[in-house]
Amino acid sequence: MEENKTSNKGLIVLVVILSILLIGATSYICYDKLMVKEEPVADNEPKQEKLSEEEVTKLHESLLSVSKSTGFYFDEKVSIEDIPADVFIGFVMDSYISEQGIKYDADNFYQVCGKTSAEYYICEVDENGKEKKVENDTAKQMTIPKGVIDTYIKEKFGANKDFVVDTFHAQSSNNVGLSGYYNSTKEEYYLTVAHHGGGLEKLYSKILNYEQNDDELIVYDKAFFAYSGESGIACDKAIKLKEGSSNTTFLIQNNSGDVIGKNGKVISDGSKYIDDENQNNLVNKDAIFEDFASDLYKFKHTFKKADDSKYYWYSSEIVNE
Repeated sequence: MEENKTSNKGLIVLVVILSILLIGATSYICYDKLMVKEEPVADNEPKQEKLSEEEVTKLHESLLSVSKSTGFYFDEKVSIEDIPADVFIGFVMDSYISEQGIKYDADNFYQVCGKTSAEYYICEVDENGKEKKVENDTAKQMTIPKGVIDTYIKEKFGANKDFVVDTFHAQSSNNVGLSGYYNSTKEEYYLTVAHHGGGLEKLYSKILNYEQNDDELIVYDKAFFAYSGESGIACDKAIKLKEGSSNTTFLIQNNSGDVIGKNGKVISDGSKYIDDENQNNLVNKDAIFEDFASDLYKFKHTFKKADDSKYYWYSSEIVNE
């Protein structure tokens, strides 16, 4: 009888111990499940770095040449792949000449000879029309190796495309219109004055908005082209890429001082659109962007990210509102 009581007590003790162990194990499992956090799933997708507003503004400014006399604003779509070589080289030379501070005295400027054979060189022509080659410091400044321009194009546009032209036109920072000729034998460009007058050309643009998608930056803006000449000051919607393009003039100030709108009527308060205080500005761009916004083209400019992680201009086009 005493043995049965002892056995029962032992069994009870064993059951109690096992129960405690079971409760402990269960509690540990629950604690482990609740307290241990799951490891986050690794995100292997590369995060896109957003360009700052300052970087976007700088890229937008690159759409205009350094002299602000030309830019990637045309009446038809162009890209780095299909832009006419003479147009592109003219833009590049405009910026290169301006950045290098190359300034010429248009009244004492040498000519480019050898045009009949395309073997161009800097020369003087006497009163009898005889050509004499010039090889002084001025002539050296007017001679630019193609390799220098190719490197400049690579740095500014990330382009490996070979742009070659026989002739081109450019504008320097001191508003001297230049013509350029290419000697394919020596692979050199030669510069001379295209014209010398009191005219001025300016291109104005204003950002509307922009968006960044993957490796592309899209910038939307409006722009217009202003120029002065013998007939006064005129403003055009865009630069005509080809001869015969439709007339896009929307504002004119004639020699009498009258400012005329696109309907041919004089604008009574039109003087507010002309900058008489600073002739280098030609016009009051802010007033024109505000009052003629609906008359100006909206442009879409695409910049693409290259292997060096920099964004370069790729294309420009007019888009519908």
